[in-house]
Amino acid sequence: EVPTTKQVDEAVEIALKELDLQDCQALWALQSDTENLHVHVAVNRIDPTTHRAVQPAGNWTNKALERAARKIEIAQGWEVERSGRYEVDANGGIRERGATERRGAEAALTDAARDIEAHTGQESLERIARREVLPILRSAASWEELHRKLAERGFAFEKKGSGAVLVCGENAVKVSTLSREHSLKKLEGRLGAFQERDADVKIARRDARPVEPVEKDAKLKASWERYNEERAAYLAAKSKAFRELKAQQREERRALSKRQREDRAEIFRESWKGRGRELNQLRSLYAYAHQRERLSLMEEQQEKMDELKSRYLQRFPSYKRWLADQQSEELFTVYRYPGQNILNPEPPVPVRVPVPARVSGVIARPRPMDLRDYTAKKGAGYSVVYCRSGKVQGDFSDWGRRIVLDKKAIDETSVAAALQLANQKWGATRVSGSDEYKELCVKAAVKYGLKLANADLAEEVERRRSAMRGGVQEEEKKKSEIVKVNETVKVKKKRGRH
Repeated sequence: EVPTTKQVDEAVEIALKELDLQDCQALWALQSDTENLHVHVAVNRIDPTTHRAVQPAGNWTNKALERAARKIEIAQGWEVERSGRYEVDANGGIRERGATERRGAEAALTDAARDIEAHTGQESLERIARREVLPILRSAASWEELHRKLAERGFAFEKKGSGAVLVCGENAVKVSTLSREHSLKKLEGRLGAFQERDADVKIARRDARPVEPVEKDAKLKASWERYNEERAAYLAAKSKAFRELKAQQREERRALSKRQREDRAEIFRESWKGRGRELNQLRSLYAYAHQRERLSLMEEQQEKMDELKSRYLQRFPSYKRWLADQQSEELFTVYRYPGQNILNPEPPVPVRVPVPARVSGVIARPRPMDLRDYTAKKGAGYSVVYCRSGKVQGDFSDWGRRIVLDKKAIDETSVAAALQLANQKWGATRVSGSDEYKELCVKAAVKYGLKLANADLAEEVERRRSAMRGGVQEEEKKKSEIVKVNETVKVKKKRGRH
């Protein structure tokens, strides 16, 4: 959200009141050096009347600030956060939820788990554990039953510090992250003192099951299906290659062992009576030769195994990395920045579209408002925010390799200005966003002589430019005919005077 300075002052005053600091001296400053606008507040806790230090909200500062957040959302019309201790009732009041109600809010995934699923295209361990482990934690009647049922699902319950974690392969998740009602302390209160898993309880092996990261975009969903097909084919080919090589090497070792046994048996086909020392010597020579053969075979087989490993990746690329490697940067942009309108530089591989190097014909005169009417200021991180004249909120921001437009400020002016900036930086520019947004980009490209790298959009721009040139040429022809008629009339008038 982007509040006005008046709303910022109101939000601070509401927060100070909830903290019982409304009568104290305070100083605050609005900053935009991160992705979200935020306020730093410094308060003198000495009450100006009693000259005593005020304990903010009776030391319940977190509860007070959460109440303040709900009240700010109501007062300023922001979207109400649907989590935490307090909620807004039907009458617009603030109500504290009980512990039973809050447990429902804990069922949502953490931000870290959602990021994992968004960037890998696989179910997070937290999601799997919520679905499969929580029922076991609720129903287990003993530690032995809990360990056994978890092991069948591929999980191990282990004590760590003062709490416990669920381990699956190389990953782990805190039990308290799933539910505070099933922490180690509360499980011990129900099942008795913690007991380690028996050594004979084996942990089943499991693989993460993929989930669709985005369901709204049809093209992205099709690419997700293609990714899974390629991944399955790749892993199947990899597994087959290693399986065949291992079988071949086992056969080679069997053949060597068989031949060496036959060599040793050949020794005893003759009598060694009275030649014990000579037999021992021959046995030693055979052992030496056979061991050299075995070592040579092991080295040769290891080289072949290493060579095969070098042909395959240790892990198939994540969905995010796979999308980035595809030729369609638009799909990657839609996945990486869902719901946002983005301008990107033209990809390194040239897109062959029928866009002439030099645009001829008459292009509509630019509107009075363009990039020259914007001011630039430092934004979050290393970004640059572009604000229209007379405004403090930015219409779009430049993040180096992408330009992001604010959905609330999209119009012909902001789109044209952003495209002008993008064309200056990169030349032809790739556009990602809604159909309405792309239509605005096409109109701006036609009017301002800008270049788009999307093949379909570039064709549409050229088509409209051709139609415009045709209309202008027809108009110029009519004007030329009118001029000729006027010149003829003037000549006739001159002749009439003579």
